[in-house]
Amino acid sequence: MTKWKTAELIESHDLSPSVKSLRFKVSDWEPHIAGQHYMVRVESPEGYIAERYYSLSNSPLEEGIIELGVQLLPDGEVSTFLHTLPLGGKIKLRGPFGTHFSWVPEDKNSIILIAGGSGLIPFMSMIRLNHEQLRNEQSVPMKIIGSFRTKKDILYYDELLAITKMNPNISFTLTLTQEKSHGWTGRVGRIDAQYLQRELSTERNSDSHFYVSGSTRFVEAMKKQLESIGITNERMKEEQFG
Repeated sequence: MTKWKTAELIESHDLSPSVKSLRFKVSDWEPHIAGQHYMVRVESPEGYIAERYYSLSNSPLEEGIIELGVQLLPDGEVSTFLHTLPLGGKIKLRGPFGTHFSWVPEDKNSIILIAGGSGLIPFMSMIRLNHEQLRNEQSVPMKIIGSFRTKKDILYYDELLAITKMNPNISFTLTLTQEKSHGWTGRVGRIDAQYLQRELSTERNSDSHFYVSGSTRFVEAMKKQLESIGITNERMKEEQFG
């Protein structure tokens, strides 16, 4: 059984009003596979213990460090603790866990990543790893489709734009479901079958693998939309929460 490790917070910054990126230096670090997660434990002075799973967002090639994306939830004990943890603060964690939603560079099939909100967090580990393969000319075709409520809720936007400019194998498109700002010129609306059919005109008839991540409601909706354009369950992997 994977043992508990001590992790020290070395960097923290906001990704959106409700999501933070937290980077930890970890004792007894173990390499992870892109798409895996850790269990985080926090304990109150009274001895109350709470545990939650959080996805890794950094590349598996980054040794000694883990990066977690944490969404602040109403009455969320662990997320509140992590959002207020000072630099140098320490936590206990265990992992990495999960291989059902993972990706390794040896898989040369093109990849479609469909994310709803914070569902983009586990994809960042895959995206960063795939981008790093560019130096060896081993990067595979990867298309990211993101759905967010408003412009301020978009995660990793600047980084994704930079990656797509440097790496011709990686593309990024997004839609906002509640954006009313005149400053937004991109697509507005939910991801539907028509949108997927247009964006995936080539991939849906190939050997591409489809990953879907987000809330349970989002994942179930996307699976139905993908099935409606001919994508079978065997070609899909899912990660859902909430």
